Amino acid sequence: MVNKTLSELDDLLKEIRSEVEIYSTISPENETEEKKAFEDRMREGLEDDTTPSGFERGDGFDEEVNEAVDEMCRDSVTQSISPEDVPTETLDLIEDPEFRYEEGTEAVHKYARLDRRLSDLEEDLGDVEAPEGVKNLYGDTIDEARSLLNIAKTIKNPSTDVKGNEVVPEASSEIYGKPSESTISWAEKILEETDPTEDARFTEEKYSTGEMVQTLEDTLKEIGMQEWNVATRDKGSVKVNAADQEIKVPEGREFTENETMRLLVHEVGSHALRGGNGVEQKYEVLGAGAGGYHATGEGVALYLEQETGLSNPNTMRKYAARVKSVQSVLDGDDFSETYKMNREHGFDHDKAWSMSRRAHRGGGFIKDHIYAEGKRMVEAYVKDEEELEDTSGIEKYAEMDGNLEDLLVGKVSVDQARKLSKMKSEYRSEDGESGYTPKDIVDNMGKVTPPRVDASVVDQNVDYGNKDMAGA
Repeated sequence: MVNKTLSELDDLLKEIRSEVEIYSTISPENETEEKKAFEDRMREGLEDDTTPSGFERGDGFDEEVNEAVDEMCRDSVTQSISPEDVPTETLDLIEDPEFRYEEGTEAVHKYARLDRRLSDLEEDLGDVEAPEGVKNLYGDTIDEARSLLNIAKTIKNPSTDVKGNEVVPEASSEIYGKPSESTISWAEKILEETDPTEDARFTEEKYSTGEMVQTLEDTLKEIGMQEWNVATRDKGSVKVNAADQEIKVPEGREFTENETMRLLVHEVGSHALRGGNGVEQKYEVLGAGAGGYHATGEGVALYLEQETGLSNPNTMRKYAARVKSVQSVLDGDDFSETYKMNREHGFDHDKAWSMSRRAHRGGGFIKDHIYAEGKRMVEAYVKDEEELEDTSGIEKYAEMDGNLEDLLVGKVSVDQARKLSKMKSEYRSEDGESGYTPKDIVDNMGKVTPPRVDASVVDQNVDYGNKDMAGA
């Protein structure tokens, strides 16, 4: 029977994550307007060269009329210039966007009350009769919740200078960590040595939202997660909600052949499986997400993509650029410097803007490195050390000699999973003993995907670590 204090903590932690809505909180209200203004400023430096050659002023008109005509011509030509046509060497001089965020004094007071309740329960945690490892999981999750509240209080406070604040970068670093040296090196290598791919399986054949929904439903049924639901959402990306046992697919999206398979090992093989296994255990925190679980969840997903041969080079380049964008913020660069760096790495205006905005939102949200960082950690944990090119910054994971099954027990970090692997009887329920595994997805890819999909490209020789998955 779960202790009353832990039950109250579970409810409060869920309430905090719901109330804060971190990604909504740090999203600028005026992004559309600021993006357009940024584009206009990019063009302004070219105005002196935009009067059409051969243009002659009209005879008989006064100077004021001629100047007005000049300006109309310049404006017309300038607005026709694509942001991609603006030379990158001019981008250092562009004024940064001034993002605005939703404020609310009442919300700040509400977050403060939640913080006080969290502190009260944190004091009671020491007296809880539970394994020390489980109490440590709750301690990590309390720390993360407090960091979320600090971010939300800072953003919502009307007196905060969001752009120059130090709370958001520091608190987000406490939640998501910072990129290691090896991950930065990996990112630089990816960006220097790879070009965007035009491989047909990444670009040509398209599959509808309805086909993606059906594929996900068939996959969940195949691995025994029939209680999960697949629904649609208005926009965004495919999203897994383990607490509600639901996967949502954006309406009106078209998916490439690669995506129909890659999303199965990514969204189901990692996120749904970790959440599904977690809710079967004795403690709710394993299903809801222990503090610091994020990088490992994304790491398992990218590791499975890599091992099955489904990694999309374009996606890897995006994750590499996200690492560099986060490091750019940590180095003190302003928005235009980060944007210029992304353009110089070959990304178009929209992608460069998006990655720069994600890194600089809230004054510096240190999070987007976790995809690549997580991949490197999981790879080091699962594979033999001699197979790894560079372990600087993640040496301890390479020395653990672990396996993928450890990381699927719930929504936990590599470090937490390692500790839990030594105390299985203390946290596992009878229902959570066997667990769901990605091997059932990998082995049945051709069965669950649309008939037109060439599932033969999937490599089934996945390295699951020093302990094979059930049935391997």
